[in-house]
Amino acid sequence: MRETTEMLFQCIKSALNGAEITGFSPDMLGELCALATAHDMAHLVAEALDAAGLLNGTDEATQTLRRARFAAVFRAEQMDEALAAIREAFSAENIPFLPLKGAVIRELYPARWQRTSCDIDVLVSEENLSAAADALTDGEEFTLGEKGAHDLSLYSTAGVHVELHYTLVEDHIPPVIQRLLRAVWRHTFAKAAEHTLDADYFYFYHIAHMAKHFALGGCGIRPLLDLWLLRKHHSYTAELDMLLDESGLATFEQSARHLASVWFDDAAHNDVTARMEAFILRGGVYGTLENQIAVAQKKRGKLGYLLSKIFVPYRVLKHQYPIIQRHKWLTPVCHVRRWCKLLLGGEWRRVRRALRVNNGMTRAAVRAAGKLFSDLEL
Repeated sequence: MRETTEMLFQCIKSALNGAEITGFSPDMLGELCALATAHDMAHLVAEALDAAGLLNGTDEATQTLRRARFAAVFRAEQMDEALAAIREAFSAENIPFLPLKGAVIRELYPARWQRTSCDIDVLVSEENLSAAADALTDGEEFTLGEKGAHDLSLYSTAGVHVELHYTLVEDHIPPVIQRLLRAVWRHTFAKAAEHTLDADYFYFYHIAHMAKHFALGGCGIRPLLDLWLLRKHHSYTAELDMLLDESGLATFEQSARHLASVWFDDAAHNDVTARMEAFILRGGVYGTLENQIAVAQKKRGKLGYLLSKIFVPYRVLKHQYPIIQRHKWLTPVCHVRRWCKLLLGGEWRRVRRALRVNNGMTRAAVRAAGKLFSDLEL
């Protein structure tokens, strides 16, 4: 597995800067394809191996890699068209908007298609949300989806998912980070309706977002590749250090930056980055259920995790059933309705698996997760 992991990072570096690939064997292609696919890096592996003349077979792994590259290029074109339509609509109505995450970071890659994402993230103020949604749906380009706790979903005619955020604050992140994220508009500069985050705050937001996913079971390779590219392309000021210190993310950022250097600059592991790597690679793009439950049990224990799944917190339930924000006395009724939905709907298999993993989680796994999070000060 270590050989496959090292080959994956060789391929990523080769796709980005043409570095030579050494030690490749066709025998490792299947395992390499599976690992790359789990982390949404198959398109970069395909690019690197093909450029080196190493992707010549007709086997399933080769075809999977080729399809991944084609899909990444095609998807990037669709996303560029959707983002252009968003820019045009908001600019015409003079609605301030702020592109986030992949919509910005892909500019740092040698080719935009090399930075994949599953959606387009754009921030507008809450008071402009209705006008922004109307501006996008007045034509035939976008249709409206569901409203969530911090964003509104829309879909382009090509199927591109747009998350129109009206806040960066999420209930389960620490209060100090919530406070810093509420100040997002104070860290932007504008060119007409479109706003851009200053480099320090963009980097801070990237770390905060990565830490959120990491704490939920894993963040995948892509955020660390983004981090590495951000560090290559931008210089940062003391303002970033202040944001990281105040948010409590300085230790996590230092370890993440070190791990990115291990992967993409050939730096040496330390004990924390070695364990951090194992946690991330085990988790894939969105984190495994096993990682999620190990993290949850370090806070609550097995019984606590079980109860948290039966009785979800009010702050979560209110977004599933908005009526309890006006009539809180209906909260028990909504709990029962949620249980019925789980039992009678398609969610029961997922819940049953979670309960099985929760029951089978070893103390060693929970201690390991607790030690890692303690060392990262998360």
